[in-house]
Amino acid sequence: MSEEDYELGDEIPIKLIGVFVRNDGDHKSIAVKEDRNIQDYSQLSDDEKADLHRLYPRVDKGDGWYGKETILKFLV
Repeated sequence: MSEEDYELGDEIPIKLIGVFVRNDGDHKSIAVKEDRNIQDYSQLSDDEKADLHRLYPRVDKGDGWYGKETILKFLV
């Protein structure tokens, strides 16, 4: 989540704060710039969450939005 414009190939430090779990296994990680004072998906503003939900408006059975604890389980 960022308001900045980036070019293809730009690299910025990020931290994972959550995940959109999909029942088809194609999960989507949620990250913010490392310098933001946000540690978990639950801390995003309502507007930021709405932006994410517009990307994936359909939440099927087994799908869901989860915080940092869940994304870290997928990385083990």
